[in-house]
Amino acid sequence: MKKQWLLGVLIITIFCTPIHYYSYQDFTYVYRENIFDEKFTEPFESLYIVLYNGTEFRFTLKHVSKVVLPLDYLIRQLKKDNKDIKDVAIIIHNHFRSPRFSLQDKVMLYQLRDMGYEGSFCIYFTPTGKIIEHKGRR
Repeated sequence: MKKQWLLGVLIITIFCTPIHYYSYQDFTYVYRENIFDEKFTEPFESLYIVLYNGTEFRFTLKHVSKVVLPLDYLIRQLKKDNKDIKDVAIIIHNHFRSPRFSLQDKVMLYQLRDMGYEGSFCIYFTPTGKIIEHKGRR
């Protein structure tokens, strides 16, 4: 319960208020200027991991349509800081061409959920600045 409350506080802090939601199937669309506008400025895909304590990790291949997060590498990085997957609040990466989750995105999310990840899994759609959260398998 405490982590859900912290996630709510973190999301409110990140997205600010007021926030307008429009739900469609498994996704929640958040329309609002946010802190990720400043992060996704490069002409390639990047992925950010944000912990409940505010610590951030960034991954990129500097490729326009692909970013890979090796899960074993993520776990090793978290362990270096005495953290685990349950300490991750948000995983977000950007897309340039489509605001939809790819098959690879969904596979990664399901693997993370199987490992105990309970946080938000999002796409930042660079052309519009819209954040799309996948609500599947919680």
